[in-house]
Amino acid sequence: DSFCDPISFELMHDPVMLTTSGHTYERAFIEQYVREHGIDPITQKEAELTDIVCNRALKDSIESFKLQHVQTSQ
Repeated sequence: DSFCDPISFELMHDPVMLTTSGHTYERAFIEQYVREHGIDPITQKEAELTDIVCNRALKDSIESFKLQHVQTSQ
């Protein structure tokens, strides 16, 4: 659940965090949302593209999960 983007509900590949709220999203989806609406979709607080930072810890966790999943399915 924490590996899925709350906008698209898809597994994230490039998770980023909005520093204004602490929520994490897939980069492409949140960048588009912020450009169009100027707010965080969960908190409804104002947000700008400069508020987006990489969530490296989550990205590493997702990569580990994907590697384990591929290994167990072979």
